Amino acid sequence: PPLLSSCPRLGLQASAAVRSCPELIVSGKRVSKGKDKLDGVGAKCGEYIDEFLATGAISKLTEKM
Repeated sequence: PPLLSSCPRLGLQASAAVRSCPELIVSGKRVSKGKDKLDGVGAKCGEYIDEFLATGAISKLTEKM
């Protein structure tokens, strides 16, 4: 996808995190800390996940396009 290819490091981290998750991701906060934390997903990445779930885009990536 163009958004991920414009920021390859974020794309690799995001795809690795999604592949490692055994269930549907419904909250970035949930997968960034606590018992459901995914390796490689920190607080900032959790915020990006929540932004994407709410808006369908990540503003930091769309600004670069």
